[in-house]
Amino acid sequence: MNKISVAIPTYFSSSFISPTIQLLKNYSNVDEIVVNDDSQNEEEYKKLDYTINSILENKNINLKISKNKKNLGAFKNKFVCIENASSDYVYQIDS
Repeated sequence: MNKISVAIPTYFSSSFISPTIQLLKNYSNVDEIVVNDDSQNEEEYKKLDYTINSILENKNINLKISKNKKNLGAFKNKFVCIENASSDYVYQIDS
C-alpha cells in the first residue's frame, strides 16, 4: 500500500483541527501529516502545535508543523503546505 502525506493548511484552526487529526491517525497509509499555519498569532500557533502533538503522541506518523513568516492567503498557504510534504502522494484537506 502506498504511503501518503496529508497536507493541512490552517488559519486560526486550533479549535477545529482535533477531529481531523483524530481521524487521520487511524489510517495506516497516512505516513506524514504536514500542517502550515498562515496566521501571525504566536499563541494560536502554540495551541495548534500542542493540540496536534498531543493527539499524535505514541503514533508512528511523521509530523511537520510550521507557520508562514507573513500571511500568504489561502491559496498560497495550500501550495506551501503541499510543497513541504515528502511522500509521492499528497492529499490536501482543510482543517
